[in-house]
Amino acid sequence: MTASELSPDALPWQEWIRAPGCWAADPAPDGRAVVHVSDRSGLPRAWVQAVGRGSGQGEGAAAPARELALPPGEHALGVAWSADGAWIACLGAPEGMATRTRVWLARPGNGPEDGPEDGEVRRVAGTWQGTAAFGPWHRRAPILPISTTGPRPEETASYLLDVDTGHSTPVAGAVGLTVVDLSHDGRLALLRHGPRGRRSLVLVDLVTGRQRALVPHDGGGRTDAGSFLPDGSVLARTDVGHEHAVLVHVGPHGHVRTVAAREDAELDVFCVCDDGLRAALVWNVRGGSEVELLDVRDGVRRAVTLGVGVTVVDRVRFTRDGTSLLVCGSGPATAPGVWVTRLSPPWRTASRPRSTRAPQRVDRPAARLPRADLVVSPSREVVTAGDGTPISGWLFEPPRRTGPVGTVIHLHGGPEAQERPGFAPLFQALVAAGLAVFAPNVRGSTGHGRAFELGDEGVRRLDAIRDVAACALYLQQTRIAAPARVACMGRSYGGYLTLAALTSYPELFAAGVSICGMSDLPTFFAETEPWVASVATVKYGDPVEDAELLGELSPLRRFRRLRAPLLLVHGAHDRNVPVGESERAHAEARRRGVPTSYLLFPDEGHEIARPANRERLAAAIIAWLAEHLGD
Repeated sequence: MTASELSPDALPWQEWIRAPGCWAADPAPDGRAVVHVSDRSGLPRAWVQAVGRGSGQGEGAAAPARELALPPGEHALGVAWSADGAWIACLGAPEGMATRTRVWLARPGNGPEDGPEDGEVRRVAGTWQGTAAFGPWHRRAPILPISTTGPRPEETASYLLDVDTGHSTPVAGAVGLTVVDLSHDGRLALLRHGPRGRRSLVLVDLVTGRQRALVPHDGGGRTDAGSFLPDGSVLARTDVGHEHAVLVHVGPHGHVRTVAAREDAELDVFCVCDDGLRAALVWNVRGGSEVELLDVRDGVRRAVTLGVGVTVVDRVRFTRDGTSLLVCGSGPATAPGVWVTRLSPPWRTASRPRSTRAPQRVDRPAARLPRADLVVSPSREVVTAGDGTPISGWLFEPPRRTGPVGTVIHLHGGPEAQERPGFAPLFQALVAAGLAVFAPNVRGSTGHGRAFELGDEGVRRLDAIRDVAACALYLQQTRIAAPARVACMGRSYGGYLTLAALTSYPELFAAGVSICGMSDLPTFFAETEPWVASVATVKYGDPVEDAELLGELSPLRRFRRLRAPLLLVHGAHDRNVPVGESERAHAEARRRGVPTSYLLFPDEGHEIARPANRERLAAAIIAWLAEHLGD
């Protein structure tokens, strides 16, 4: 197989690389429509979709969706519908710059009878020099919590915005903190603070300014999500006192009790119905998702039926009346989509536990693969690291593999993230080209307990790099990978880890692909956004106090050991990992005579979002690997 045989026009998986998805959905107050993010028009944008018969697969075409009029080039990152239905809040990133976010308000509109104000869009927070974010709307008033950061102190604030009057009320003591939820009566607020991996929630009385930690801890554990019940108590996700995240109830006086926990899984995400009678819980079970309804009064749980082909769920939301549950998810053969499940009345939960009704798909289903035999469902593999630590991962194999083949190790970003059996068109494309893909969760990944997630911090990052080497050896020992035909690839932190593995264990890898990865940690800290640098310090080390360690962990400073041909990819608008990280690596590889190529996308940021660019990227990766892994 040669690069010339892999032109985009010849790729049987081309349509799937471009297949649109829908995610981050939020229901209208009356449940008759959904706002979500979709890339169906070529960029992640905000869309309003009617919910009703004919929206599901096999029931006819979905009702047409309508795009909100955000500025051209603005990527939508998140959306939320106000309690009165009059406004939709949208988090946008100009040109995909996720470190320069802005908050927009849009009138949703309802159709041809809309008035002149319908469809109106206005920016209410965020500048080109800072970031902005919003929390959940107040349940009874048009009030939106907003948090901003900027180069000047006055640009960093947390406040409550009355979108009707434009009046804003500062949240006392919340500078730099994110508002997670507001109590039903508007008196209390939950604020999240702390660096990633160590976040906690603070309960604030907005009248008196008094604060207290929601779930007290002694420096260990994390509490990062919470929702008020009508009586002012809180349901929260925490791993304080637990190895895996659980759901706890925190009473008005601070008493904490565990409400839902599982020995075989950790709580991933959850949401609470407005009446406080039940919650939807999404459990991470060995990488897959299981959804349950919890009766808050008596603790009884029952399973929720997922959409056909959905294996991973990343978001759930109740309609305001509690009669329906929105589920956002995907699967190996199912692009990200939105499903709605009609629920039985809550009073039946305890007396008649049963599965919910079959879900109905809200968005238009994405195009199917041109050939069904190209869809590969991954198997879960467990690799034993050198120190005995189990490293799990997902193996995608060519369907008719009869012996060892060229194999790609793909490393996820984060590092606080997890490879899961969801939608991965690039993996399917690589398999279609005859390669196997192994996507491991090395130390630092989530979903495997708190100790595992913290196992790569500081000098222990060397253990995560060793985990990559252990995966390469496993693939060859089990005869999945052919000798001298293992490549390493990753994006963001995965790109960094790829470069680190290539320079630490050059004898194990025949090729590498780094997509917007850090090559030199000191220059990364110096050139990235200040707030990105501050939260990254906990994971990598302090750029001043740990300068020697950061130098040791920087792949660029070990490029004398680089042997594998290296493809570097970056988006010109990336402000998270600046383009200099790839440019310097490309120049140094060339200086040392290592085969290298640099693919720059002038219209992308930290994510390669445009379908045409995703297709171009996939073609470039496959051509590169075909050339350097051999036939």
